Amino acid sequence: MSLQPRNRVWRKAFERFEYGVDHRSHVVRFGTYGIQAQGPFPKQDFMKFTAKQIEAVRRALSKKLKPDGGGGRSRRNVKVWMRIFPDRPCTRLTPESRMGKGKGDVDHFAAAVRPGQVIIEFGSAPRKVVEDAFKYAADRIPFRVRLVERQTPRFRSALERPPGLQTVLERRSAGSEARSTLSVVPNPVN
Repeated sequence: MSLQPRNRVWRKAFERFEYGVDHRSHVVRFGTYGIQAQGPFPKQDFMKFTAKQIEAVRRALSKKLKPDGGGGRSRRNVKVWMRIFPDRPCTRLTPESRMGKGKGDVDHFAAAVRPGQVIIEFGSAPRKVVEDAFKYAADRIPFRVRLVERQTPRFRSALERPPGLQTVLERRSAGSEARSTLSVVPNPVN
């Protein structure tokens, strides 16, 4: 089944252009590893990633990202997060039609990918399995990509924080309300 928006206000849309490097979704946020688009793209500032291509990459990753490397009959897959969605309608005129007669019908949907954008993330697995899955999935992506890793670990409790950080809870009373602010202060070096 192809990915597409459930309902749209307008069936066809103008071509929207996005310029420059992506500074919003360039960091791995959900998983441990991610696939990041690399620029510059030829002749334009963004690339179209169609719904069929996205589904092919998702299937390739779910096939290869298993704890046993995809060779055995493991039931547990590694979780995959798709950070893009094909929301742009791409139209096409019928073949051998003459110029004019209006805009063509919607042929497929695509997502606009900018350089530096993390398009897919996945959970932790052995490094060898991750590299093999990345190479297998990168063959199905129509632009250059690279494998990126999460930079900062998630802290679930105060026990898992690195020894260089210490949290200080300050309470200040302003009238009848008590405000609490949480600030991170480095530990003094002895």
